[in-house]
Amino acid sequence: MVLSEAVRHRGTSFVEIYQNCPIFNDGAFDAVKDVDTRDEAIIGLEHGKPIRFGNSGCLGLIRNHETGSLEIVEVNEPNLSDVLIHDTYADDPTTAFASSRLTDYVNPSGTHRGNLSGTHFGHVRVPGRAFAGCERVGRNLCRFR
Repeated sequence: MVLSEAVRHRGTSFVEIYQNCPIFNDGAFDAVKDVDTRDEAIIGLEHGKPIRFGNSGCLGLIRNHETGSLEIVEVNEPNLSDVLIHDTYADDPTTAFASSRLTDYVNPSGTHRGNLSGTHFGHVRVPGRAFAGCERVGRNLCRFR
């Protein structure tokens, strides 16, 4: 699914693929491969869904109201409403960046951030005009408004 989204995106996509290297980092991804630990090592990010993981979704991601940082907590009735909802297309990239930097032993997996507004090149280039926001003043010259 992540590769399909990366291909469909008009612009730059970054896909991280975990592959073991027996010489330089043998066993580095054992936690995400092992049946006993992978549920607590992988956070599956799905747009519009609560960020929960672990056995039966017992763990979740919340924003600490005092520090603003993201925290992994055991989900229970009092903090159930605090669990973050993943918004792939949020205008502010802060939460996507913070979730990608949680810890060394928990790996968010999925689309961290998507962009619906188009690419930079798509905004600059407009069919029939050299650049958006400028008017042609000569054969190859443009004056910005």
